[in-house]
Amino acid sequence: MANELFINMLKSSYTTCLLVSEENDQCIVVEPEKRVSQALFAYYFRAILL
Repeated sequence: MANELFINMLKSSYTTCLLVSEENDQCIVVEPEKRVSQALFAYYFRAILL
């Protein structure tokens, strides 16, 4: 659930074009209508248990 929330937050920020998470088998390409014309960030994130 936290992974989905994080993905949705980044997708709706209009600053990302690509997301990579260890919880997903493939990278997530952000739809063109949800990014500015020159989205500059690709994010890699992973879960860390404390």
